[in-house]
Amino acid sequence: MQEVKTQELREQQSALQSPILWGMAVILMLLIYAIDRGVPQGVAVGSGYVLVILFSWLFPKVRHTFFITLLCSALLWLEYLMGSESLSNNWVILSNRVLSTMSLWAVALLILVAKRRENALNVLNDSLEDAVSERTQALESQLAKINEKNRMIRLSQEKLLIAMEDERKAEERFKAILESAPDALLIIETNGKMVLINEQLRSMFGYNTEELIGHPVDRLIAGGWRAQTKMARHIRRTLDQQPTGTS
Repeated sequence: MQEVKTQELREQQSALQSPILWGMAVILMLLIYAIDRGVPQGVAVGSGYVLVILFSWLFPKVRHTFFITLLCSALLWLEYLMGSESLSNNWVILSNRVLSTMSLWAVALLILVAKRRENALNVLNDSLEDAVSERTQALESQLAKINEKNRMIRLSQEKLLIAMEDERKAEERFKAILESAPDALLIIETNGKMVLINEQLRSMFGYNTEELIGHPVDRLIAGGWRAQTKMARHIRRTLDQQPTGTS
């Protein structure tokens, strides 16, 4: 796609430049032809057409150089045929025209080869640019997918952190409710180990938290007499504080 756009752009530039370049080339050819007409045929003015052929390097297409060389050769021999000395048996003048023609086509051939190589390099450059563009688009697409995955991962992490924070707050609220409960409460896992107790239970059985959490509930059962003793003392103190005759 990039190669097609580049080719279209070059064709548009060629369409704009060609008329101007052709006008300049024609003016230059006519100027050299006029000079060639004004000097004796023995003078190698026809070699000046080489400048026109070199000027054809600016033309965008290879065939333009061929047409300009053809026109220059025609003007070169037209002046020879129209000259007053053209019919004389002057081999020097004829040799001069032949050598001038050969020099024109030699320069044109060099320009044609150079322009063909330049066009080949342009095509190769366009192909490389197109390949780089496609590869860049593929990498950008992969990068966009990676960024999207990273965004989803960040969202998942944020949701997980929020859920963990909500769970922590819920656990803290539950512990606060458990601690503030007026009754002794105990939470036991399926394996029989205690995982959560409140202050009332610790006070009732006379254990601290480290002595109960993670231990089997049998520890409370085995130490039940301690709780019974404390409970009996508490009842006795309560009865002693009441007035006589009350129950």
